[in-house]
Amino acid sequence: MIIPLIRFILLLILFSLYTFCPELFFQKYNKSIIKYIISLFGFECKVIDQNNFESYSNKNIVYMHHTYIDNYFLMYAFGPGSAIIDTKFKNLPFARNYINNYDCIVVDKTKKNQSTLVADKMNSEYKYPIFIAPEGSKYCKSGESQPLGEFYSGSFIALKPVVPVVFKHYDYVTDPTWEDKDSLITWWFRHLSNINRKTIKTHMHIMKEMAPLQDETPKDFSLRVRQAMIDELKEKPKPKSE
Repeated sequence: MIIPLIRFILLLILFSLYTFCPELFFQKYNKSIIKYIISLFGFECKVIDQNNFESYSNKNIVYMHHTYIDNYFLMYAFGPGSAIIDTKFKNLPFARNYINNYDCIVVDKTKKNQSTLVADKMNSEYKYPIFIAPEGSKYCKSGESQPLGEFYSGSFIALKPVVPVVFKHYDYVTDPTWEDKDSLITWWFRHLSNINRKTIKTHMHIMKEMAPLQDETPKDFSLRVRQAMIDELKEKPKPKSE
C-alpha cells in the first residue's frame, strides 16, 4: 500500500501545481512530464503510428474513450490539442486551465445544434489538433464484448478527414470515472481506492487518416470510421514478453 500512497501524494502535488501554477505546464509542452503523469496513474503507454505526418497540428483526432486520463495519452502522442469538453466539467480546476490555454470547444449536451460548434472549429484555421471522442462521455472499458459505443454523427458533420485512435490493453481496466454527483475530493478518494494495481501496459494505435467518400453522409462516415476502429481492436496485443 506504501507505493500506491506515494503515487497518490505525487499526483496531488502535480495537480495542485497544475491548478494553481498552470504556467508551469502550459508555457512549454514537456512530453516527459506527461509520460510521468501517465505512469503515476498506473499506465505504461507505447505509441504505434501508422501515418508519416510531420505534424498533427491541424488534424482531427477521433479516439475511443477508454480511461479518465484520455487527454494525457493524446498529449503524449500528439502534443497539446483542442479537446471537446462537456460544459459540466468546465469549472474543474485542471479542466479550466486546459480550456483556457488550448482553445477547447465547450458543448452543452442539453441543447440542440451543439455539433455546429465542432463543425465551425474543424472548418476554421486552428493551431492544435482537435481531440474528438465520438462516443461522447459514455465510457467503455477494455475487455467488454463491445469495445466501442455508438458514435454521435455530429462529430463528423464537417465531413473532414479524421485520424482514428484506439487503445489496446494487456489487462482489464477498471477506472473511477467522474460521476455527476462527485466533488473533486470524493473523486480523488475513489481514485485512491483503485490505485493499488499493477501497471497497465497500453498500446495506442494511431490509424491511417480516413477521409469521407464522395456523397457520403456524416452518419455513414461515422459508421465506417467506427467499424475500422473495431476491426483494429480485434487484433490481439503482442505478448507481454515484448
